[in-house]
Amino acid sequence: MKCIKKPVIVEAIQFVDTVDRIVELSNFIDDQDLKIDYADADDPLVKRRLKGA
Repeated sequence: MKCIKKPVIVEAIQFVDTVDRIVELSNFIDDQDLKIDYADADDPLVKRRLKGA
């Protein structure tokens, strides 16, 4: 048996707490709704609602 590990390419966008970046993030994940949780103001959590959920 042969196992080959192929390289993985990951596309990413750095979170910056601006309206323009939040819109860009929503577009990046196929126009899904985003929720930003500011319970920890120093480390906001980006949540998304899965389609059909």
